[in-house]
Amino acid sequence: MSESQLSEETEDFGSPECLKKMWRLIAEHCLLLGEVVETLRIAPNAHFPSSDLMFHAILDSGHSYMLLLENNKVRDCFTLARCIFETTINACFIAGNGQTTESQAVKHAVQKAHREKQRRFTFRHTPLNVGWPHGPVPPNHPMVVAALAEYTSKKGREITSWTQEAIEERIEAIEKWLGPEIGDRLRFAMFSIYRDSSEIIHGTLYSVLSFAGTWNIPAQSRSKLTMEGYHRALATTLSLQVAGCLNTAIRAACRLSGDDNNASVANDVLRAVKEAPWAKGLKISPDGYPMRDPLKNPTGI
Repeated sequence: MSESQLSEETEDFGSPECLKKMWRLIAEHCLLLGEVVETLRIAPNAHFPSSDLMFHAILDSGHSYMLLLENNKVRDCFTLARCIFETTINACFIAGNGQTTESQAVKHAVQKAHREKQRRFTFRHTPLNVGWPHGPVPPNHPMVVAALAEYTSKKGREITSWTQEAIEERIEAIEKWLGPEIGDRLRFAMFSIYRDSSEIIHGTLYSVLSFAGTWNIPAQSRSKLTMEGYHRALATTLSLQVAGCLNTAIRAACRLSGDDNNASVANDVLRAVKEAPWAKGLKISPDGYPMRDPLKNPTGI
């Protein structure tokens, strides 16, 4: 495929203008989420008092994602997309399940804080200790003792997962709370983000070759135009998933705060995506989400 053909093909989907629209879409969602977070900060939800902190974490990562996208750092966008996705899942899961699940998250946080403030490792046969003598809760406090017991296996090892529910089960629970449209959106986001971001985080050769758009060893050089078009296509679909996660976070935060107006505005903003001229080439699912797979190399190499 020639560079001129590639330029024509990416004129709509994955074009520079399309990517600018993605940036603005995420920016609009961050503004809306920021308003709802402030509402939760001023009037905390009784069943999820730390909800403003959880949703603010999503907002903070959203702002970081915008900086990377603006500077064409697409590879690292995947790691932030994973962070946004996972925090959205956990925040919505806790918010939808109520005080029992929130208490579970608190117990995990308490025992984790205790473990992390007393860390030991060996360096060149020399044992080293890193710790703080005074934590937020004394180690002999009944809450700490109970939390440590719950998150320690019979073999004495730390249980690292804060909840027994797998991510698919958490999505099912969120779907029951926010509806099937949200459930489908999160499943598609998981499909698009999860595995590739994991490979990138762990720095595997697969992640390097996949991002380069080649499986040849040694990798063949590609023109700058070819790679830019490929990466814009990746960034476009990834950004749609990030916007969907932010939209879901807004819906959940609005449900907690009783702010229906921002939830409605967020839905209108996302709905405008599938009606835009540059999105006509996308196959849209019933819930308004793109089904096109840009991870399939658009350059044909």
